[in-house]
Amino acid sequence: MRRRPRPGRLACALALAMVAGCSAPPLLQLPAQGAPGPASSSTLPLPAGGEVLARGSWFVVYRPSAADTLRSIALRFLGSADRDWTIADFNEVEQADPARPLVVPLKSPNPLGVSADAVQTVPILAYHRFGAGGGRMVVSPAQFGAQLDWLARNGYRVIPLRDLVGYLAGRQALPKRAVVITIDDGYESAHRHALPLLRKHGFPATVFVYTDFVGGGGDALSWAQLQDLAASGLVDVQAHSKSHRNLLERTAAESDQQYRQGLELEVRAPREILERRLPVQVRHYAFPYGDANDLVLDLLARQRYELAVTVHPGGNPFYAQPLMLRRTMIFGDHNLDAFQARLQTSRPVPAAGALACAKVSGPCGAEPLHPLVLDDGAPPALAFETALHERALQQQRQGRLADAAASWEILAALRPQQSPYRERLEQARRQIEVEVPERLRLAQAAQRRGDGEAATTHFLAVLALQPDHAQAAEALRAMERERNRQQFLGKFSRFTLERRPPPPPVPATAPAASPSSP
Repeated sequence: MRRRPRPGRLACALALAMVAGCSAPPLLQLPAQGAPGPASSSTLPLPAGGEVLARGSWFVVYRPSAADTLRSIALRFLGSADRDWTIADFNEVEQADPARPLVVPLKSPNPLGVSADAVQTVPILAYHRFGAGGGRMVVSPAQFGAQLDWLARNGYRVIPLRDLVGYLAGRQALPKRAVVITIDDGYESAHRHALPLLRKHGFPATVFVYTDFVGGGGDALSWAQLQDLAASGLVDVQAHSKSHRNLLERTAAESDQQYRQGLELEVRAPREILERRLPVQVRHYAFPYGDANDLVLDLLARQRYELAVTVHPGGNPFYAQPLMLRRTMIFGDHNLDAFQARLQTSRPVPAAGALACAKVSGPCGAEPLHPLVLDDGAPPALAFETALHERALQQQRQGRLADAAASWEILAALRPQQSPYRERLEQARRQIEVEVPERLRLAQAAQRRGDGEAATTHFLAVLALQPDHAQAAEALRAMERERNRQQFLGKFSRFTLERRPPPPPVPATAPAASPSSP
């Protein structure tokens, strides 16, 4: 929706809360069509018909041509059309429009996904079988198709599991609505039912298999089907142990050495077998029944695994433990509303938002963030500048100082010859420099008194102000490791406790029995 300019607005557009009266500097003048604006010295490509209006150390301001799409802009400036989501997320748009300049982030100003009132979390969805009947673990193809259709319609981005490696290390930002799809065990229905539906949308998925099951006949994947999945370009085949043994259980006669040797086999063998028979590199592991202990984590690290998933539900923030990732089960009795409720792509941190507002005069945090809507009748660059200026002021009022600083930096690049935007930028940076040590002090004090919830809130507040604050990020990672140690490591999950008794042993020549739970 476009707003029409109020009378006199363009004549005094930049006076808002910056200087008295109409003493703002002259408005931005559009360069001639095809000529560079303030970024004329940039070495970045200038697409034919488009205009680079400005650039900074981490961004380009670009006015699209009529032929441009978000994917073409991402390809030109970011080197990959698949990075179009970075432009869409930053500008809150769904498509390119020649009447609207766009900020193209060359690198993310917030790779950890932390804002003043929320932290990004990535849900990993866990499926098992597809088909008709068969209990809760079986999802019908119609259900699965409806779930994928809903993700596509509502702006979710299904990403490969491997993308979490850079995200958890703080190197790679992810789409705001990133989701991961995984399928466990190695049932042939993953090939028969799931693959065609994944292909329909171009969605990637990870299939975790336990290698004793593959090629066993019955409802197990054959090696040819598994090779077809791996060759699809969408499915990444990874390890789910060798035999689907619960890694916490040991027999009464099993010595410590025998137990360790058994675990080593469950960790090492599937990697070796899959890499020998398929064109894959195995670096991800799904715990049978979701259960693990310190010994299992040590063995995974020694075998060069980078990620491992549990069945503890919830989304994964940047500080999630890579070898103890949360994963949410999707069951056959989940309707679409229940499915949607399990897509936790952010976690509110209301106290952090209140803390950010503590020293801001006037209203703070109550109003929704002002969208970058452009005015009818104004030149695109002028309308963009006015809208971004209003947003920067609102971000500052709400205590979103890092976001405000980014907005002032973009405005200063648009008009480098003028000082008011630079002054605002320096003011925001000075305020951040003052606030960060105080928030860090509160976080460390909460940590010393054992208040993990408050410490988490304050450390996130530090990162909302200074996204590259390594000390706060590492403190959150250490707290998450300790939380997992206390709550999950060495303890049977509810899926283990609810499982049916194991089937009786079968002769070595018979097909391997399929598991009765995750």
